[in-house]
Amino acid sequence: MMNLFRASIIFSTAVLSVGCSNLDSSSAFDDVAKSVKERHNYTQVIAKDITPEAKAIRGSDIVKSELNYVGNFPKDLAAKIESSYVDMNVTYFKSYDRFETVSYGVSQFPLNDYRPLAETCTEHCTVTQWFKFPLSQEYLKHLEQDLITFTLSSSTDKSVVEFSVPRGYFLAVIDEANFVTTKRSDLQVDLNTNVVSSGGQISKSYEMVQYWYGKASISEKSDFATFAIANRNAEKNAVKSSSQALSMMKYWYLEGSVDERKTILQWLINQ
Repeated sequence: MMNLFRASIIFSTAVLSVGCSNLDSSSAFDDVAKSVKERHNYTQVIAKDITPEAKAIRGSDIVKSELNYVGNFPKDLAAKIESSYVDMNVTYFKSYDRFETVSYGVSQFPLNDYRPLAETCTEHCTVTQWFKFPLSQEYLKHLEQDLITFTLSSSTDKSVVEFSVPRGYFLAVIDEANFVTTKRSDLQVDLNTNVVSSGGQISKSYEMVQYWYGKASISEKSDFATFAIANRNAEKNAVKSSSQALSMMKYWYLEGSVDERKTILQWLINQ
């Protein structure tokens, strides 16, 4: 219950609508986020699709390709989360070899195919391959080139294709995550407002809410959390509830100032 309460207070998930057309190397990257999702221990920013520049190093050119970047940003450096990655699909003629590895910098990774190959036949038969591979924010931030370049290779090395995407596309995802983190931190600071009295004592409303919270049942605590969120800026008024503990929590909460209520909410988040 408190996890849901925490999510309600700290941040609401932002979902951004997008058009159908892909970005490309000539696009402006001031609005690349397709969606921003808040998880309990990380923020995920999914970028809009972009069409990379492709050049065959060995073998023939591909038919088409597109990718998007999925950035996962931990809220705590100790959190164990999935690494950020590129989600990509490539279409090539059926006679070509399947791609098996990706290389960039001094690193090479096996491709993680997450769905079966799809074959389409009209005048010619083509195959589409869907896969993911890791690409960390650290690599992106420390690279000095304007283009992020990577190479896909088949197991036989008969098919080797180099792809490039403007670095600004990826950095815009990092900027979006930083913006979300800053907004969350600002709200957290606001909730942490100091409400002790001039004599250095904890406010009466804060103290009494804590007291009656300790006597409340789980369902009463849940009801109070919902009430506290909805009435954090409400005027004082008489409230009646079926239980003494819930009635007293509501009463003392409304007796507090707006700043005192913020501190009570912060205390509730930490329960």
